[in-house]
Amino acid sequence: MAEEQFPNVKDDVATLSGLWLWAKAFEKYGKKGEARVIKMKGEIEKYDIVHLNLTPGNLALPQVIREELGHSSDTKLIVNIDFEVDNWAKIWQHPTLLKNAMDCADLVFHVEPMGVSMLQYIFGKTRKIYCIPHPVDVEGLDTLKREEREASIVTVYHRHTPDITIPYWAQMGVNLYKILLGCSKDPIPSAPLFDRTTPYIKFLDAMELMSKAKIGYHSHPGYCFGRAVVEFASMAVPCICSNTIESCRRIYPELACNHFDIKKQNALMKHLNKDDEKYIEIFTKGYERAEYYSMKNSYKRLLEALEDLEKGSGHYNSVYAMSNRYKGSYHASGYEALWNQFVNDIIGYNIVDIGCGTGQFAQFLRDKGYSMNYTGFDFSEEALTIANERQLPRNFSFVKRKITPSFVKKLSGQNTIIIALEFLEHVNQDKEILSASSLPMVATVPTFNDVAHVRYFPSYNDVTNRYKKGTKKLSIAEYGNYHILKKELSHTWCSVTKKDDTFEMFYSLGYWNISEREYIGYKTSNNGVVWEDHGPILRGDDWDACIWCPMVWDEEGTRHMVYSGSDKSYKHVQVGHATFVHGEWIKDENPIFNCPDEWAHNNTESWGIMKHGNKYYLMFNTIYQRGNVRECSIASGTDLNDLKPVKKTPIWTGGRFCGFEFKRGDTFFALMPHYVGTDFEIELWKATTPEMIDATKIGVYLPVWDRGHDTPYILSNIDRDVTDEKELTIFYAHHQEHTDSWITNLHIERDIEGILRISPPLIPTYS
Repeated sequence: MAEEQFPNVKDDVATLSGLWLWAKAFEKYGKKGEARVIKMKGEIEKYDIVHLNLTPGNLALPQVIREELGHSSDTKLIVNIDFEVDNWAKIWQHPTLLKNAMDCADLVFHVEPMGVSMLQYIFGKTRKIYCIPHPVDVEGLDTLKREEREASIVTVYHRHTPDITIPYWAQMGVNLYKILLGCSKDPIPSAPLFDRTTPYIKFLDAMELMSKAKIGYHSHPGYCFGRAVVEFASMAVPCICSNTIESCRRIYPELACNHFDIKKQNALMKHLNKDDEKYIEIFTKGYERAEYYSMKNSYKRLLEALEDLEKGSGHYNSVYAMSNRYKGSYHASGYEALWNQFVNDIIGYNIVDIGCGTGQFAQFLRDKGYSMNYTGFDFSEEALTIANERQLPRNFSFVKRKITPSFVKKLSGQNTIIIALEFLEHVNQDKEILSASSLPMVATVPTFNDVAHVRYFPSYNDVTNRYKKGTKKLSIAEYGNYHILKKELSHTWCSVTKKDDTFEMFYSLGYWNISEREYIGYKTSNNGVVWEDHGPILRGDDWDACIWCPMVWDEEGTRHMVYSGSDKSYKHVQVGHATFVHGEWIKDENPIFNCPDEWAHNNTESWGIMKHGNKYYLMFNTIYQRGNVRECSIASGTDLNDLKPVKKTPIWTGGRFCGFEFKRGDTFFALMPHYVGTDFEIELWKATTPEMIDATKIGVYLPVWDRGHDTPYILSNIDRDVTDEKELTIFYAHHQEHTDSWITNLHIERDIEGILRISPPLIPTYS
């Protein structure tokens, strides 16, 4: 025997434990590894890793360890279930107990794929379950392999499935000495069926017996890891085994059988016993494949899984303490240009900053004149110390807190937005955090990697692939080495009015994703630059489950709104109407208009509305193909419920849509965006009547931005009469396309002289 290869093997029970082998792997390839019982508080945090082999007898232990460590410790708690999946129902007192116990872990793994699959289904998207088989001392067992073998077949008796009937039948007629190697101290029934039975022997004695065998046999009906197969292979002994055993499928796929297919098992045994060439070929391949389970490779796999885990507060405390980049002003942070891309989106909100770091963004907001309430959360004590030393005004505060999806889900408050700058790439549950709250959110993620990053996003597609599918109302844009994510801020199809000295914005959600258009929202501003969001004011249902394109006006003491609506299929778009009564918007029961003419294809999308004399004039588009708006016309009537097209065919064709009609004196004009290939231009049309049947184009204006299109709204009353206006105010809703992501920007334009002059925007108001 080569006991010198196993100098620490004293307790044979320990050698049967995966924990003992993990400890030996960390002792050999890491700094230190111990398999021991921890009896006193304070002992745990001296380890980098606490690995718990979860059993029915220690279900409460993960919670005890977690309470001792807290949620910000750098010590990682690893939990694995070593029991086979077909035994789970027998040994767990209640299904929820297993999940609750494993929820306390930083990393959860199982030793074979079926168990991983089941656990992954239990946990869903809330955590990743790793498949990491326990290590085997392949290198030590290699010293036991023999050139000369005995004419024997060693059957490993599985302690959880004490069946010797299948092995006996499978070996009938095989001309080899049959040995039954047991792992139990209990007597084995029907033992005389074998030439020799060994109910229980020490580990090294068992390895010596297995190393002498010509063929190993390990058949088991359940899904398990199968360390015995690896041990046979490490000593160059071919092993016929069940295809439910993970190590069998990897090491000896040629010898893998259904547990009950005794005919095939018998044939394989006889073939290996007679065909020396095939015998050598198979055990040589198995011997090489066994290296996968070596201590070195197992240690490497576990470290790779640990690298997926986010860093603890200790790491960030060290970074913030040593780096002047985070202690100084935001001017030296390298982020100022990035933050300027979205500051106007958020400056009118109460801000909850998750992962606020050292308070540089808060300092940036202060210098921008931020006057709402800001609360920054971080779990790094060093970061919060630096943040508080900035002595910001009283509307800024910082709180120590580890950010979890459950915490984010509880965040609430009117006119509140969540900020997550350079945060999501540092945490494992990034997708859950992003989607946890219904509050709007702005986040940034990098294109580059860092030691503390769990992930990073080299390309735009990397961001969309991870976040777009599972997060509603999300827009994504690129800026330099970063991606900017905006949730619930992709407000589009907006209109703006002015009541007294207050600007009012009525907006809807989404662009190509029609299902996101769930409600009409409302914002106010005293300058048209900084907006306060008041949230939804009108929700869709039934025929208008999707609702957008709000246009609001006041008339004879009543506030009106027309809007577009459709069911979720987006195949039947109609125009609806609502009035503001006793502090809330009340919708008419049925649509007020849908163009009946054939060219409209039963789809009518409303835009600007004007009243001239006693008639309303509604500009509308047709949508004859999902997402493509190509033709535009006008409907008129003395009553909103009696609107009719002014002609049987469209007035504007060829990619013209989103028009807005207004008048100056006795002349009528329409601002008409025009879709030309992949570009947009804004046209000005002139007519002698409000029906605009005789409209002629008098000017073409390039869009304010290089790409996307601008949907213009004249800021005026329902008569849209700008005759006496010396300063014409136009709001543009601009939609910037980047694959399936659209970002809305509104800008103020001012016309000082002439009928209309479109020039570069003066003040960005919303992006």
